[in-house]
Amino acid sequence: MKIIKREDVDEDKDIMNKAKKFSEFRKDCKEYLEEVGKNYDKFTKVEHDSISGYLSEHAISEYIKNNFNSIQTIELWKDQFNIAKIKDIIKNNDTSITSAKIVKNYFYDRWDMKLYKSNNDIIKADIKTAVTDKKPKDTWDFLYPVVQTKNDEKDIIILIYSIVENDKKIETLDHFKLVGYSTPEIIKQCETSCKGNNTLHGTTSQTNNYKTKINKHWYPLCKKF
Repeated sequence: MKIIKREDVDEDKDIMNKAKKFSEFRKDCKEYLEEVGKNYDKFTKVEHDSISGYLSEHAISEYIKNNFNSIQTIELWKDQFNIAKIKDIIKNNDTSITSAKIVKNYFYDRWDMKLYKSNNDIIKADIKTAVTDKKPKDTWDFLYPVVQTKNDEKDIIILIYSIVENDKKIETLDHFKLVGYSTPEIIKQCETSCKGNNTLHGTTSQTNNYKTKINKHWYPLCKKF
């Protein structure tokens, strides 16, 4: 696993505050979608999920830019949307069909990152993030939601761990561990762990998951880029 030091990608000293604001925005979107009857989110999320996702996406983006010359441009899912307009819709509680569709299309992203290669190939990547105060091991399993493999727009999934000193405080994030990438085709061949099953970390699965193995189903990014 590749270690990404926070200071190596964190030139923006205000990145944590931006991540927290993003988390609040995502929360507002979810509450809005609940009101208009379009909350299809199947997961119970804690506050640091969106914060960690924002920080990890930033770290991955900077890492790829700095290490892979074959990647010419990186486009994020949010780049397609007028975020100011979405915030305005929510602020004014505009529940019209058109406005609700705009927020829904933004919130339920079909990929996180679009990578444009120098040979004109385009790779759509989903970034999966997990927060832990433990040292990730190659022998760990990673549970990937079955429902998320039904989206055929993703070409690869990139897995990264956010390493914190205190698992209750995302502010203690020290560095990232980049596991690597997998593909929907590989993941769908894995054993299924059903909703309600206990995980190795003492939690209960909120949905059906594929049980991927880090040392078997995930590969270094250099093999793809």
